[in-house]
Amino acid sequence: MKYHNLIASSIGNILEWYDFALFTYCGTLFSDLVFPTHNHTTALIALFSVFALGFVCRPLGAIFFGHLGDRIGRSTALRWSVILISIPTFLMSLLPTYHQVGIISPILLVIIRLIQGMCIGGEYSGTIIYLAETAPTKNKAFFTSFAATGANAGLFVGVGMTAILEHVLTKAQLHDFGWRIAFFIGGLLGLLIFYLRRFLIETPGFIALVRAKKTAKIPLFTACKEDLLIMAKIIAIVSFGATLFYITFTYLAFYLSQFSHFTFKEVTYFQTIFIGGMFLLVPLSGLLCDTIGKKKMYYFLCGIGLFSSVIVFYFFRNGGEFSILAGISLLTIISSMEQATTLITVAELVPIKVRYTSLAIAYNIGNMMFGGFTPLFLTSLIHISHNDYMPAFYLMITASLTLIVIIFSI
Repeated sequence: MKYHNLIASSIGNILEWYDFALFTYCGTLFSDLVFPTHNHTTALIALFSVFALGFVCRPLGAIFFGHLGDRIGRSTALRWSVILISIPTFLMSLLPTYHQVGIISPILLVIIRLIQGMCIGGEYSGTIIYLAETAPTKNKAFFTSFAATGANAGLFVGVGMTAILEHVLTKAQLHDFGWRIAFFIGGLLGLLIFYLRRFLIETPGFIALVRAKKTAKIPLFTACKEDLLIMAKIIAIVSFGATLFYITFTYLAFYLSQFSHFTFKEVTYFQTIFIGGMFLLVPLSGLLCDTIGKKKMYYFLCGIGLFSSVIVFYFFRNGGEFSILAGISLLTIISSMEQATTLITVAELVPIKVRYTSLAIAYNIGNMMFGGFTPLFLTSLIHISHNDYMPAFYLMITASLTLIVIIFSI
């Protein structure tokens, strides 16, 4: 596998997850600037609702980019996806506040998130497919794991950018213009990635499909006709990983700032360190998966998820600094193993003919259901039930679902 193709394909996920990190870690800032409410919980629920809306449009983007990827080529779809993601990222830097334009501000935020969701719909899944189809047979999990490594790089840069802005700017400056700088830089990053992707070669599997004249005329119809059961399995398989990831790196900062002595800023710093650690953990987990097999990896990581979730959230709720950091460390390790294992698992489940369409739709629906709605769902559930352990119970449910499907699918 040529290293230029490895870097150019996986680097696109940096922009997607850089923007995701900015939106997540500027959450309290957005809730104050965009939503007209003095109740912090209500503002967060409104923010998480907008966050979830971005995921609703991802399956639509998956259909569009899936059609490109299965008809014209994987590399073409990846080039178009990154340039289209750049547009709403630029627009975020121009978003007026509620104080400036009133109700138009949250409306514009919703529109931008919907556009962004559609554009993102084919990026991550397209990278998974590209890497899986160009990776050496003996190291497929390792090379495919670089899709997640690119995403983690985006998270690291996004969280790091937030930390830098908070350090060099005053709170007033951050509210006035600081957050706009971060999104503007993201748009410029997208243009750079587009340039690098101009030189991507097509995957051998797709070239063989074209030469054999076996490409689907309408990939969506073929996917719905032939791959519905496979797509349902993929949704179930990604449920645990999506829940775990979005709890650990999206919801947990809000949770700990409310239920522990840590501030939101302190949790953000800790998460930056752990995300940095995932650069090493995810590829190593890919190597381990190639060595012992996908099924054993799932037995191990789902087992830990089932038996440790309540203990970890007990530490989050009642433990000291060491206990909380140990809990975040454990969730980070499990998430790293899950990412490396799931990417190659879902890529190999889908036949090559409409792989882009089927995988993109299923992967995005799974992440919408179990990732995008998780912060909103858990915030509302804890508010209604007054039970702080709801995140732990939710992790146990999704770990069980993933494990059951894996037992009967691979």
